[in-house]
Amino acid sequence: MAYLLGNRNCIDSLRKDITDLQGAIIDVFSRVGAVRYPSWKFPDKISCDLDLVALLERYDYEENDPEFSQHSHVLLLELVIDRLLLLLQSFTGYMEIVTSKHGVPASKLMGPSMSIGLAVRKYWNNLMKLGSLYQKVSSEELLPSKKKFPS
Repeated sequence: MAYLLGNRNCIDSLRKDITDLQGAIIDVFSRVGAVRYPSWKFPDKISCDLDLVALLERYDYEENDPEFSQHSHVLLLELVIDRLLLLLQSFTGYMEIVTSKHGVPASKLMGPSMSIGLAVRKYWNNLMKLGSLYQKVSSEELLPSKKKFPS
């Protein structure tokens, strides 16, 4: 696979993936608000505040500079990871709202730096909670209703 490092088609595909992921993130943000966590790629910045347009303009395939194209390829791969992590964190925020009894929106405070493994575990735990809630509601709908008689 090393021979593909810096390949124009690979870079174009990564750029499209980042754009698609960002579109999904914006859709989730429109429902829960922006979740604020440090960026995986740029830990000194807030992930939702990264200027992806500027990054995508800066890191692209360069016909006459294979070293820069390879650098761009790696950076774009890292941005895919960054966006996937933010998407998981956003999904977790959405599920926390759905499963909350109060429907409280996600906090606007910055969350702690989070490893990918921890983000996946939080997402999975919330998904299990949502599944349990769904099963409970579904089973209650199947129970015959009991009529109350005046005492």
